[in-house]
Amino acid sequence: MTVDNSGLATYERYQGFDVYRIADGPRRHGEFILWWNMWRALRAHKDRFDIVHALGSTYRNSAVGPLSKWLGKKSLTTVSMAHNDLHQIGRTAAGTLQKFFLGYVDRYISLSRQITAEIRDLPLDQRKAVEIPQGVNTDRFCPATLAEKQLLRKRQGLPEAGPLALFVGVFDSRKNVEWLVKTWIERRGGFADWRLLLVGPTSRDEKDARLRSLLVDLVRQAGLDRYILFRDFSPQIEDYYRAADVFILPSHNEGMPNAVLEAMACGLACVVTRISGTTDLIASGQSGMLFDVNDANGFAGAMEQLAADPALRTSIGERAAAAIRERYSVDSIAGKYLELYHAMLSDRVGG
Repeated sequence: MTVDNSGLATYERYQGFDVYRIADGPRRHGEFILWWNMWRALRAHKDRFDIVHALGSTYRNSAVGPLSKWLGKKSLTTVSMAHNDLHQIGRTAAGTLQKFFLGYVDRYISLSRQITAEIRDLPLDQRKAVEIPQGVNTDRFCPATLAEKQLLRKRQGLPEAGPLALFVGVFDSRKNVEWLVKTWIERRGGFADWRLLLVGPTSRDEKDARLRSLLVDLVRQAGLDRYILFRDFSPQIEDYYRAADVFILPSHNEGMPNAVLEAMACGLACVVTRISGTTDLIASGQSGMLFDVNDANGFAGAMEQLAADPALRTSIGERAAAAIRERYSVDSIAGKYLELYHAMLSDRVGG
């Protein structure tokens, strides 16, 4: 079940799953319409499920707690982003109601150590907190040979020769992509032969809706059209990872970024900000490179080091891929969820 913000059918069968799209309300107090529609949909299908799992623990998502209890079902919520989902608790009236609703939830899933620490500082039942990271399909996201890399670049209309750095994500303020483009333009002297490829959709947020077009214009004005490239998001996003040499994520905040998991699984040396999730995944200098948010010197230094040493890029990428296969494969993470679901249905607190 998902919010209908796409204009797609209210119901469809997709990849073997029944998908129901429910209407949200307007921005101000629209949550009451959303909660009513959630209740109607859950009640209509209550004989088909045992657990409600909300992928997010925000004020709006927290209502799954009491709704599930009224239906006699178990529930859990994933805290999907640090200093975001739970930010209102103890601060606002909505946060007070959110805390009340979360009191009815049976488990809180933390995606990272940072989120776990955040939960511990809040007036929530600590016995309900369980840390399970994101997982990645390591069959789909896997390293490419040199021949495969060249073929993938040719298919995508990318330069077949020369090193390529990749960003994947929404063009918005949180992803800090404007900072990345400007910093690349200003500091590219140490890796001037590299190209930067930015892949992702335009933000749905009104304040960031024009960001991508503004960045395209900025690159054109700088005369770097051949060195800073833009592509729309693709369902075959793994082809871009497997065609690249380095992955970059300059985000201000995440939970456990899927893009970093996917890039590491594809054997890329990742240059990413030191934020929630990335510090769980990467030992800086060994399985990737970490730098502080908006630290242009730290970013440029990491890029220069990787640009000057192809063997270092390779060894970091190999260690990254091995770490993902060992600890973050989708099969491993699915097993953790199955174990948790069974524990919940057995009424065992703490799982």
